[in-house]
Amino acid sequence: MTALQQTKRAIKKLLLGETTVPERFFVGMAEPQTEVTVWLQGMGTPLDVTLRHSMACAVPLIICLAFDKSDDLGRRHFDRLSLAFREERGEQRMLGEIGLRYHGTIPHPQLQLVLFTVKKVANYCLPGFRMSMHYLIRSYRQWKGSRKADIQMSFLDKRAVDILFICPRSVVLVSASDASGRNMFPMNVMGDLAQGTFAFALKNSKWPAQLVERTRRVVLSSVPQAQGSYAYRIAANHNRESIDWYQLPFPTKPSTSSGIPIPEFALRAREMEIEAVEHLGSHTFFIARIVQDKRYATGVELCVIHGFYQSWRMEHGVDRSSSLTEHERVRTEAH
Repeated sequence: MTALQQTKRAIKKLLLGETTVPERFFVGMAEPQTEVTVWLQGMGTPLDVTLRHSMACAVPLIICLAFDKSDDLGRRHFDRLSLAFREERGEQRMLGEIGLRYHGTIPHPQLQLVLFTVKKVANYCLPGFRMSMHYLIRSYRQWKGSRKADIQMSFLDKRAVDILFICPRSVVLVSASDASGRNMFPMNVMGDLAQGTFAFALKNSKWPAQLVERTRRVVLSSVPQAQGSYAYRIAANHNRESIDWYQLPFPTKPSTSSGIPIPEFALRAREMEIEAVEHLGSHTFFIARIVQDKRYATGVELCVIHGFYQSWRMEHGVDRSSSLTEHERVRTEAH
């Protein structure tokens, strides 16, 4: 390491302290996660929407919330709505908040699906000075690498995504197939919307979005933490129009209903039929109906959280050394 590199590292350590963990941090959790609850505020009594929300698009950042048909959604409420991310146990401390702005609705037979963009954000995972230093460094990196990025998120939207990933998100492997092509690829931009309805988003610029829109049927397989490196290993499939099932780096088996190949190690497989497709910006948003939910085994699943929340977790009892070691294992075993 050169003297200049040592100096840069020392300055970074001074400014960020022990909060220099990767922004995308891999952890193992039982499903459903019980660390963070997401509350909708502004409509009277706060509503638990932990299993009623999904990120729908990145640019612009759009969030979908699902309501029952019987819920009173007078537009008078929409100007003061926000999502509050709180620890589920203990003191139920506030971890982050996203102010919402009404964007539109998606027709659905059983639910009211409402889309929101971001009005303001507040992240409480780190002390104010540390958070400001992270944002300053990120702004510089974003400016420096702006020509290389395939999508350009606003500073506000990027901060909102940080907060969305305070809530642990499962990483799944998606299988889809038809006469014209087949693929299996990792995904984490998704969420339950209640009443057997599920939603997920895929980049318009990638082949899987076109395949899923064409086939209208997918299988989502949960990934045990021990096999988490496979999600990294087949991430390149997002750039492939079609793959050969036999060239996957792990054995497969047919899903119960459709017979589409899924990983042999899958703890759970949810087979879904696409009910609606929305082209929202950088992403295509898919609304799906779960037609079969098969649990093969129980165990710790691969999840991803934001590094700011991981720093908070390490300040509140999670062992730093072992968690960093496990995160690096998932990444390094993929190569």
